[in-house]
Amino acid sequence: MSKPFKPFVTLPSASAPPASQPFQVVAAHESHASVQPTITLKRDGDQITHIMVQCTCGQTIELTCQY
Repeated sequence: MSKPFKPFVTLPSASAPPASQPFQVVAAHESHASVQPTITLKRDGDQITHIMVQCTCGQTIELTCQY
């Protein structure tokens, strides 16, 4: 039998006084509503091997597909 789920971070309830945050934001993504992210598919024949997602901020994430 598994143990009950216990969250790593708990959020304060609306009635609880605000607590200091155990972390801080070091970077934030700025929204660029007029520009959409781009998605590029790399193929090997009929199979998609990689999915590349380029954010409007310039960051790229490459996903490798395994069948």
